[in-house]
Amino acid sequence: MLAEQLIGDGFAAALEALGRGIEPDPELWVDEWAETHMVLPRGIAAEHGPYRVDRTPMAREIMRCLSPGHPCKRVVVVGASQMLKTQVGLNWLAGSIDQAPANFLLLAPTGNLAKRISSRIDKTIRAVDRLRSKVAAHRSRDSRNTVDTKEFVGGTLYITTAGSASNLAEIPARYVWEDELDRFEGDVDGEGDPDRLAEARTSTFNANKKIYKSSSPTWAGRSRIWKWFERGTQHRCELPCPHCGEYHELVLENFHWDEPLTRAWFVCPHCGGVIEESDKAVMLRLYRWRATAPGDGETESFHVSAFYAPLGWHSWLMLAREYVEALRDEADGDTEPLQAFYNTRLALCFELGRETADEDDLIARGEDYPELTAPAPALVVTVGVDVQHDRIAISIWAWGRGEEGWLVYWGELPGQTVIAGRGAWSDLEKFLFEFDGAEYRPRAIRHESGAALRWRRCSVDCGDGTITQDAAYSFCRKHRRRGVMAVKGGSERGGSRLEIFSPPKLSVDTNPHRRNKADRYGLAPYIVGTQKAKDLLLEARLPLCERSASGISTGRGPGRLHWYRGVRADFHAQLLSEVKMPSRTRRGVKVWEKKAGCANEAIDTLVYAFHAARSLKLNTWSENNWLAIEQQIRQAELLETDAVKPTQTQSVTDDKTQQPMARAARDDASWIDVHDDWLSEE
Repeated sequence: MLAEQLIGDGFAAALEALGRGIEPDPELWVDEWAETHMVLPRGIAAEHGPYRVDRTPMAREIMRCLSPGHPCKRVVVVGASQMLKTQVGLNWLAGSIDQAPANFLLLAPTGNLAKRISSRIDKTIRAVDRLRSKVAAHRSRDSRNTVDTKEFVGGTLYITTAGSASNLAEIPARYVWEDELDRFEGDVDGEGDPDRLAEARTSTFNANKKIYKSSSPTWAGRSRIWKWFERGTQHRCELPCPHCGEYHELVLENFHWDEPLTRAWFVCPHCGGVIEESDKAVMLRLYRWRATAPGDGETESFHVSAFYAPLGWHSWLMLAREYVEALRDEADGDTEPLQAFYNTRLALCFELGRETADEDDLIARGEDYPELTAPAPALVVTVGVDVQHDRIAISIWAWGRGEEGWLVYWGELPGQTVIAGRGAWSDLEKFLFEFDGAEYRPRAIRHESGAALRWRRCSVDCGDGTITQDAAYSFCRKHRRRGVMAVKGGSERGGSRLEIFSPPKLSVDTNPHRRNKADRYGLAPYIVGTQKAKDLLLEARLPLCERSASGISTGRGPGRLHWYRGVRADFHAQLLSEVKMPSRTRRGVKVWEKKAGCANEAIDTLVYAFHAARSLKLNTWSENNWLAIEQQIRQAELLETDAVKPTQTQSVTDDKTQQPMARAARDDASWIDVHDDWLSEE
């Protein structure tokens, strides 16, 4: 009898769950639900009690877009600090649990912020009658309601950080809330952008998913939230002028204050009337959102600054005082307060400075020489290789006097890079080497004179400890005697002090089979001073050009960089894909960082090819070294035996030492000879 009753109860529960699953989402909008049921708990909001949307009326449209009945899939809010972003998310979360329950993933940039918002959610659940009976009670021995997991009827809320790939895996979610998106890590455990990983969690709910991205922006070119804002409808909030009735956006250009900072006001751009802050209460009730872009059809985006804060919050006079103080600090050389004002008050990206060059200028500077051909002044060839999970990027550069460089090739080899000797690694070997059945020889590049130049050094990025590293080490170990070097970019800490090239440190890679001495002692990677290299290449050398009435050209001279006109279309944009930003971890230090959503393999491979050139100490070569190379290029028979190295030239003498050039060149490469001696096979 008991068994029958249990079976009956289980069947009834299953039918009830099935009914909930096929029941359509209610028509109630999130803003209506919040006005009816939401309560702001005491202690977490400046104004506790029943939620009133008329305090921040601009939030209504945002909540409407987050409602099940709205067709958009993504809602983006670029907002000032303490301006409706979090409360809108809480209203959406609470309304979804009550009206359209499903799995919910909430991501915060750090563990502390995740705990803080979890505590706020707990207090909200206790304050809202509609939620208390639907969310599991918080008990010490009950895992259904913890800091990072809260079960409710119809789903589970997961609260976690965006700093670990494991936190973003195996959680299917209909709803995703990415709070303070611009504070997320740039790359999670080598598996990619956490923003993209989070979006992937909704793939099984594509028909009815909702993703809410909220944040104040950071730096121009690196802000994730701004990229999403530009992808969407770009709604701007406008208020009517109390004098002429024309609508306009409250922007810094129309903001004024007196001296000594006792009053602040706006000037209407249409009639020139003075708008006092006391007018704002009426103006806010008559607000409107104006979409300034068509968007991608899935993303509704909104921008709201602190100028729209309700009366009693952050006043216009307080904002004026903050701005004036930030301008004074900037005049003294401290830009951080001004950046904070732009990011957290104006909700705008902060422009740290102008770009090193303009993409259109770089395209115009293309030169008429064929791909895989070195122009006459280019005498020494090096290669830079960057390894990604699904491809390998390659730059071949030819160098002349004064480290003047010519791009010979830029491209990518698609394929897997996890398994050594297969996929893209096999293609890379075929691309870089000529194999006669017994020996590999570096690929010959055609020189303008008709001679063949073989590349001298190749720097291969061996990654940052991800799954591609072992395969990269295997490739470098196999071809190390042919000039292939395993390299790693220097870390941010101390990276600005690292030299572009320095001898390798202790071996870090070992082969468990230990077949010979090279395997037994492992492979020593070279640590590249990427920050110094980019300072030199991007700030000092890339902008070098000549302008005239007929156009722009790179011109000729030491340090200048050249590329052929038919180079792959993404090359120029990738050269400009990084900007120098204040370090996230080291106060007062600026580092090169990739812009959000940009590929940067072209600049990385240029850095590695430049590192390979520095390994040959081309920057120290005298004129006699270069004359020796030119002499050998004229002797085609020497080139065919790969004898273009100045180490083999005996007839040219150095002007200063009057010693044979061979000795000077041998000294140039002495560290390689010494380093390789103990790696020779037994």
